[in-house]
Amino acid sequence: MMPDVVMPEAKQAAAPLGLYVHWPFCRAKCPYCDFNSHLRDRVDHTRWAAALVRELETLAEQADR
Repeated sequence: MMPDVVMPEAKQAAAPLGLYVHWPFCRAKCPYCDFNSHLRDRVDHTRWAAALVRELETLAEQADR
């Protein structure tokens, strides 16, 4: 189950931006899936989500420079 992640308010972008975030942990591998994915029963999704948010915040700060 994915945890709820609260993102900080974003600055108004000059143009719309789309972003695909791949979450590589699955309960079962879909037959059509060609993505890098791993079957895992126990993953600390909260910790992974927090790390993803930190990474996005770092990239956003670097983009503002």
